[in-house]
Amino acid sequence: MAPIRYEEAGYSLTPMVVRGIVGYEAHPNFAFEGMFGFGIVDGTLRASGYTLKGTVDSTIGLFVRPKVDVSPDFQIYGRLGFAKSSVTGSVIGFSRALSSSDSDLVYGVGAAFRLSPTLSIVGDYMTYYNKDGVTAGGFSVGLRTQF
Repeated sequence: MAPIRYEEAGYSLTPMVVRGIVGYEAHPNFAFEGMFGFGIVDGTLRASGYTLKGTVDSTIGLFVRPKVDVSPDFQIYGRLGFAKSSVTGSVIGFSRALSSSDSDLVYGVGAAFRLSPTLSIVGDYMTYYNKDGVTAGGFSVGLRTQF
């Protein structure tokens, strides 16, 4: 699970997203990845007497991941690519919801600690969207398995 902080016009929401990433290691220092994610917990915000709710319907991305093994059990990496995300927002008490979908350059950094030859704990910070005064990004912690 990853909390994604969405900020616009001085307000912020933090919906929770589950994401899965699959990849192909093309070189010991370079991999290709694909990502799919969806919201599991809505973000809420109270402003001007109203409660706003926002959720991530889906996010899909393709990345390159340059990486360096700092030690046999510790790796640092970057991630660069493009993602398309769909979000829905609504005001509690009003029947109409607003949906939006857009794509943007995605980038981030992370680290992995190897627990066994096939299992690692990973953590990263990703910026998923940064256009026209709107930003979305956050930290994620998870497990990586190799086969």
